[in-house]
Amino acid sequence: MKKTIIIGIGGTGLTTIREVRRLIAERYELGLRAPEVSSVKFLYIDTHEGDIDKLNWSVLGKDICLTRGEKVIITGDRLQSMVENPDDYPDISPWLPPIKNYVGDPGPGAKGIRPYGRLIYEYNENKKEVQNKVFDCYNSLNQSFSQLQDWRFYLVCGLSGGTGSGMFVPLSFDLQRWDLYQKGTALKKFYSFLVLPPLQIVRHNRYHSNAYAVLSELNYFAFQPEQLPYDNCYLLEPRNARGLEIGLENLPLLIAQRIFLNIQGGPAASYIDAIMDNPQLGDVENDEETGRRHSLRFSTFGLSTVSYPREVVAQCLAYRLALQVISTWVEEGVYQQNINQQVRDELKSIRLSLSHIYGDADPFGNNDFPDYAIQINNLVNENLQGITKKQLGEKVEKVRRRIEISFRDNIGITDFYTQRVNDVSGAVTESLKQTRLKITAFLRSPKMGIIYAKKFLDELINILTDFKADVSGMASEKNANIIRTFQDNLADTVSVVRANEQKLMYTNSAFQKDYANISDELKQYLKGLASFQVGKYGLVFLDRVIPQIRNLRAELDVWESRVIELQEILAGRLKIILEDIQKGTKENGKTIFSELGLQRLVEETNSSVIQAAIEELIRSTLGQENLDLISLIKVTKKEPEDILYESAYQWVLSENCPVDIKRLTLYDKFVSEYSNSVKRQDILSSAKMLSAPFLKFAPSEVGKKQILSTEAAVTTIPDGTGRISSDGRPAQTVVQADLEGIGVPADSIKVAEDQERIIFLQEKQVFPLRFIESLSRLKENYDQFPERAALHIDKTIEPYLYELYMLSKDEKKALLETEEVFILSRAYSWIAATTNQYTRKDEIRYEFEERGKMGVQKLVLGFDWETAFEAFVKDAILSNPKYEQVRKARELLTVKVRQVRKEAKTAPIVADDIRKRLEEYLQTCSSEYQAGIDDPRYERAQKLINRILNSLY
Repeated sequence: MKKTIIIGIGGTGLTTIREVRRLIAERYELGLRAPEVSSVKFLYIDTHEGDIDKLNWSVLGKDICLTRGEKVIITGDRLQSMVENPDDYPDISPWLPPIKNYVGDPGPGAKGIRPYGRLIYEYNENKKEVQNKVFDCYNSLNQSFSQLQDWRFYLVCGLSGGTGSGMFVPLSFDLQRWDLYQKGTALKKFYSFLVLPPLQIVRHNRYHSNAYAVLSELNYFAFQPEQLPYDNCYLLEPRNARGLEIGLENLPLLIAQRIFLNIQGGPAASYIDAIMDNPQLGDVENDEETGRRHSLRFSTFGLSTVSYPREVVAQCLAYRLALQVISTWVEEGVYQQNINQQVRDELKSIRLSLSHIYGDADPFGNNDFPDYAIQINNLVNENLQGITKKQLGEKVEKVRRRIEISFRDNIGITDFYTQRVNDVSGAVTESLKQTRLKITAFLRSPKMGIIYAKKFLDELINILTDFKADVSGMASEKNANIIRTFQDNLADTVSVVRANEQKLMYTNSAFQKDYANISDELKQYLKGLASFQVGKYGLVFLDRVIPQIRNLRAELDVWESRVIELQEILAGRLKIILEDIQKGTKENGKTIFSELGLQRLVEETNSSVIQAAIEELIRSTLGQENLDLISLIKVTKKEPEDILYESAYQWVLSENCPVDIKRLTLYDKFVSEYSNSVKRQDILSSAKMLSAPFLKFAPSEVGKKQILSTEAAVTTIPDGTGRISSDGRPAQTVVQADLEGIGVPADSIKVAEDQERIIFLQEKQVFPLRFIESLSRLKENYDQFPERAALHIDKTIEPYLYELYMLSKDEKKALLETEEVFILSRAYSWIAATTNQYTRKDEIRYEFEERGKMGVQKLVLGFDWETAFEAFVKDAILSNPKYEQVRKARELLTVKVRQVRKEAKTAPIVADDIRKRLEEYLQTCSSEYQAGIDDPRYERAQKLINRILNSLY
């Protein structure tokens, strides 16, 4: 084990950190809590936090989220005045170039501006926050693992935007200044992984220019007293040495796999460490005559795999099972055609029976009452029972009042139904809820399905509409008049009974007849009174519920369309993963998994068990007591497709899933899927070819000068043996023999901890930046950028960066002569600084008379001596002129200088005059530059003058 700190800056750094953590979660049962990786710490640095939410931080059911101590987000929200007036701040004015025209409103993000990225980092509070987090990582590891001596620092970022490319250099040097790391210490090694942009990127015109600016600075810093702190500075681009496009989004994974090899330790890591301990690192290509220096401190690598990526397998299985589940929801199903009767059979369960509409049944299923008419019949019978002859007329009114006010738990007929009306919203909600659950049950049932659910709702609407017609009659004015008639009839009957009871001869038969009449009239009146109240409640209830059911029916159509769309989304995602697997783009290699292999896994499952289990997880995710599938499309916190996938994924990882994706080793899958050794070797060979370094080199530049570059290869294989194959050998032995069969030396095959991959790794070291083929395109954009200073993190170094390209003999000859032509032309005052009377700006001009033209001709070389010199000299090696006036002036002045130098060969007086003029020019330089003779421009002028004088004498 080694104490390890992995620092990721910006989006590329974040994704790399995520991929390292994913590899750890895949490899170790305890994931990030595994003791094997307890000495590894992560730190993510960025200028905005939005990228974190774009990534998935769960792997095989294990949480790999960054903790609070593993990230630091720093912004420029307090840097407005520094951006606009850098000269007011002595700490930043020496290095911060003018960037206010590019920044806009400071805040989150570095806006693709490298100096702004550095400014955000250098802001005292921000740097202190970064420093504290770095020290927390460092001290925590020191305290927990004091017995470990070896350290590894890894820094990962992209070179395109402003955050990574602006911060990584000052942060790297700060690690030294904070005494955390010192280059050359055997026990501490520092690796940087820097990603160049693809040539095709068009998002921002600064991206390519930024990358070239970074490379220029890295080359420059390599020669300074504080040299680049990295033991290995890896440069990568999203294509390999064979020209194969890798994909920018895949590089973080490949960097992560490279780092993970080191984290694991063991034979593979030791071997890789050893091949990178190269004493040639630090050699230079030097051309003192042209001032071009080329550092050889750069490395790259290529990595490819043959893999059985269990996380990807789990994802594919989850997508396929999610598709399998939701496909049942939109199947037609097989059902009986008598829909009307089936709906009527379900009315009670969905709280829409006549008993519910009449108010007899509790909408919440708690306390149901008998049918109101039967209940009134019984109440009348009970209350009239025991009344003796000649008491009927007197007591019937009391019975009527008692029943009216004590009906149903002493609430009373009118008040009971008024209470029902007041609670109608809850009743409607409950019936709608039960209806939705019933529809969900139909959708989940293979015997019912979506067509049945639609027909059920259509018929339900018809039935409820009929019910509404009935209750409308019950609540009508006509019915109210009938009830008043019943009331009058009851009153008349009571009067007749009372009159009969006054007769002397009131026989038992007469009493029985009056008793029957009173009972019938009382029942008729009370039931009529109740029916009117029932009608009013039922009408209110149905007026509310029928539109809701209609809405549900319309919602079901929308839901069906959305589910079909979800099928397409999930199928599309699965297709992309399977296509990537087939292409091998994610892992940059070959994957022992295919659509056929996925189908075999699906066949190991039970569809009915799967559906019930996944639907239960969906219910849990939605936080529902009972699953309501229709509500799935209304979820706002997560997209429905994500809920479906995550539910299926959760089940795939559960103990209940019969498919154990961890059961078989890579060796077992490889040998079982491809029993033919020729096929296996073909796969291994194809993967090995992909391990070419992730930089394409330009043959023309490589051929200019022999560089003793070192390239070493290693192949890592998982630990373990696997099952015994058909020929009696362990699967590992079979695969290792296949590797040797494609020409992989046995001594370069090393065991690693990664259980999912055979990795082919090529390390390439010691090359100058000019080797990189894409450099020419990067330089082209850089040269065309209008404000070059805004590309550099330090304005003081920008004029002195070394040119990254070597010259051919002819180019070198032309360049040397042109430098001397410029110096001599200035010494002879053929070119001079003059103020343009029209623009009122200074110009470096060459003025001359031209035959056939009137007056003095003017050619402008630039607006200050330094830019004029640069443009003049660079024109010598351009096939096409960038500036026509510079080209013409150079050609004319070259003729003049050649003539003077020719004369000096035979006329000592001319040679002495040249020497005198050059000495005067050098004195002008010493007084012109603020640093005098210590200024690099003075040193350059002195060097050129010595070269001219040596050629004269």
